Amino acid sequence: MAQSNEYIADGNTRLFAFRFPAFEQSDLSVSLNGTPQLTGWSALGLGGGNGGAIEFVSAPTSGQVVLIARNKIPPQVAYLVQDENLADLQDKAVARVNLGVYSTSQTDAAINTAAGAVTTSSLQKAANLSDVADVATARANLGVPAAADTYTKTQTDAAIGSAAGAVTASSLQKAANLSDVADAAQARANLGVPAAADTYTKTQTDAAIGSAAGAVTASSLQKAANLSDVADAAQARANLGVPDAADTYTKTQTDAAIGSAAGAVTASSLQKAANLSDVADAAQARANLGVPAAADTYTKTQTDAAIGSAAGAVTASSLQKAANLSDVADAAQARANLGVPAAADTDTKTQTDAAIGSAAGAVTASSLQKAANLSDVADVATARANLGVPAVSHDHPASAIVSGTIDTARLGSGTASNGTYLRGDQTWAAISTGTWSFVASSAMNNATTVDFTGLAPGYDYQMVISDYYAPYGSSLGLYLGTGASPTWHTSPNYAYANVSAWTDGSNNGGGQGGNTVGWSIPCGACQNSNASSSTGGGYAVVELYAPDTNGTYKTFSFHGFGIYGASTQYTSFSSGAGRHNVTTGPVTGLRLVSYSGNVGYGTATLYRRKRSA
Repeated sequence: MAQSNEYIADGNTRLFAFRFPAFEQSDLSVSLNGTPQLTGWSALGLGGGNGGAIEFVSAPTSGQVVLIARNKIPPQVAYLVQDENLADLQDKAVARVNLGVYSTSQTDAAINTAAGAVTTSSLQKAANLSDVADVATARANLGVPAAADTYTKTQTDAAIGSAAGAVTASSLQKAANLSDVADAAQARANLGVPAAADTYTKTQTDAAIGSAAGAVTASSLQKAANLSDVADAAQARANLGVPDAADTYTKTQTDAAIGSAAGAVTASSLQKAANLSDVADAAQARANLGVPAAADTYTKTQTDAAIGSAAGAVTASSLQKAANLSDVADAAQARANLGVPAAADTDTKTQTDAAIGSAAGAVTASSLQKAANLSDVADVATARANLGVPAVSHDHPASAIVSGTIDTARLGSGTASNGTYLRGDQTWAAISTGTWSFVASSAMNNATTVDFTGLAPGYDYQMVISDYYAPYGSSLGLYLGTGASPTWHTSPNYAYANVSAWTDGSNNGGGQGGNTVGWSIPCGACQNSNASSSTGGGYAVVELYAPDTNGTYKTFSFHGFGIYGASTQYTSFSSGAGRHNVTTGPVTGLRLVSYSGNVGYGTATLYRRKRSA
């Protein structure tokens, strides 16, 4: 087993793990850049066979080499064999006292004592409440009246019978059919119902209806009489606006009148078949329609001749397209009308090209040329001043660099590569195999996930989780990611096993998980604790081995310990290992995830270590 662990500080982390047994703080030596540190740190997790951690009062400066070593070989210790299930304890009674747990006989005695105390202070079922200490107070607590304040069944029945009799005596009975109404007249008034003397019987009503119907029939026109029973036919016609028979035509008379009128209309109208030959006065008709006589219009032949003559006159007085303006009567006047200069007042194409070439040469001579790449600037210093651009060699504050990247050669001496890192003395140094170097750090305050991506090939990775707290009932897990933009594997292909111990004895032993959706990370207050932000905290170290290989299984180990509890604080410790079946290539990302709720607070820091070739 290695007797030391080495880290490169990042300037923020105060907690660093050691993975070898230590039983007292004096068993350990701590140095920074080779200088022993006798104070300013404390050891956590002492006495465990799997190591623990040291915590600095102040985080070491970024770039310092932190070395934790065992400065003396611990005395030979008789370890317990895991497979013996604690059967090989040297003194079980002392072990129980150290762990704060009871033996079976002690537990039974304590249970019996507690049961006796509970029996003495409890009401017994067999006593049927006869053992209540204060009956009156018990009734008051339950809201139950005393016997003196309640009726027995007989008294209740008698009271109900008396009340029912009183109700019967003061009510109208169904069987009396309203004969027991105290005042019938008042009842009719209340209901709005008349007395018998003020209503008709059915016989009287039928007689009245018959008498009224006879009177209506006698004074009405009867349908069967077909209006022959009208008292005054002339007055009825006047009322209806209907003429007397003497004032109307019969059908025959009407047909004759229509025929006579149609003949008269035909005689006085132009007939379609006559084709206007029956117009009485053709000249007047033309005048009415505004149509000229035949003598005042052209035939088609005359019209064509007139059009041809007019077209010839227009052609004779117009410029012809085919003449290309050679038939302009006065070219000078035409140019003046158009504002076009004469040929003597314009340049030919050759003359124009020559003038343009001369002007272009003058412009070129007085301009900066693109091909010269500003080498033809007349006064470089003045040009830089005009543009506000500094000289190549100049000084400026680091705050002025707001974009782009700085050449790695400007950051330190040596050669930068994926196998070197920049030390605090501004030197690019090779990453030595077996030394953990800082990669990144992230606060977990009120977060559900924390991601680390871009895992490089050829390294093992270590994640240190410090000052971690989450609300009661939550737990922290780890997902692996593959691919350039990681795909997070949440399928149940994770498995792990661990051993753990709690100083209150509530969860001593171990556990395992197979086909889980993620690795649970035991780190004290991470799980099943009553920790609050002021009274508890957890720490864990997770190491992932060869995550860049294409092998089927990715393996890891973890160690965690913490303090938890609200009123009484306890210490917990857990250690274990696990694997995940990733078949899609190298691991490129790690994701911390809270399985329920948000992380209260804490910091996750990632380190890496170059593997030997």
